[in-house]
Amino acid sequence: MRKKAVGHLLLLALLCFSIFVFTACARAVNEGIVVDKMYGSPVRTTLGPLDILYTPRDNYCLLIEDETGNRQWYIVDEVTYRQLSIGSVFVFNSKLHQPL
Repeated sequence: MRKKAVGHLLLLALLCFSIFVFTACARAVNEGIVVDKMYGSPVRTTLGPLDILYTPRDNYCLLIEDETGNRQWYIVDEVTYRQLSIGSVFVFNSKLHQPL
C-alpha cells in the first residue's frame, strides 16, 4: 500500500512539474516591441516564477515586450542589433536569434 501511495505522489509531482514547464514555455515572447538594448548579458531574467542568473558574456541583446506585457531577452547578431531601435517591431527567428 505504501509503495502505491509513493508512486501516486511521484506521478502527481511529475504532472505538476510538466504543467509548470509547459506554462512557462507557452509565455515565451515570439513577437513584440524592442523596449531595451544592451551589449553584454542581462544579469537576471525570469522563467515563470523562477529567477535565472547568467554569467556575463559579450552579446548583442534586445529586450522584447509583447502586447500582454510579457518580456524576454534575445541574443541577436550585430546587424540586427544596429538595425532595430527601441520601439521597433521584433519577430523571433530561431535560426538567427537565441532566447535568454
